[in-house]
Amino acid sequence: MKYNNIFAAPIIENQLKIDNKKIIKYITNFKKKNKGVVISNVGGWQSPNLNPNEDVFKDLRTNIVNQSIDYIKQCDFKHGKFTIASMWANMNLFQDFNSLHLHQRCIISGVYYLKTPKDCGNLVFKHPCSHLEYDWDSFNFYNHNEYNSPLYEFLPKEGQLILFPPWLEHHVKPNLNKKQDRLSISFNIRI
Repeated sequence: MKYNNIFAAPIIENQLKIDNKKIIKYITNFKKKNKGVVISNVGGWQSPNLNPNEDVFKDLRTNIVNQSIDYIKQCDFKHGKFTIASMWANMNLFQDFNSLHLHQRCIISGVYYLKTPKDCGNLVFKHPCSHLEYDWDSFNFYNHNEYNSPLYEFLPKEGQLILFPPWLEHHVKPNLNKKQDRLSISFNIRI
């Protein structure tokens, strides 16, 4: 018997060794000068586009590029010049979250975690089949796995980089830490 895993959603995660202190300081100062935007954030602060070519992002940018090359190879994209098309910071304070959304007009989306205190809100991906739970509801299974799970959660870790397909809907659970904020940088890659 052969099982065929079709319609996979490739997600890469990697723990990076970057000094986050400089980036956190940069974003904190940037926030003081910029009101922010509202896109997927409910509460919290989402920055306008950041310039990925700023010196403070050099190590992060290098890692994003290297991981994106691996992602592009794994997904068999035609190799071509790609760029970080957009990059922004997300700061979620107590009870702030990001609603269900996806990213458009790019080939890879990603997030890098700068600060992740306890209970700061998991990243949750929704199964791309909108009808999965119609007959395959939770009561029909002993355990959830990659075939039957309607949702998949990642516990954010400081220094963690996650790349995912932009068409995969996702949201961020509320930050339940009353004392510390959750800080991340999100980005989109285009060819």
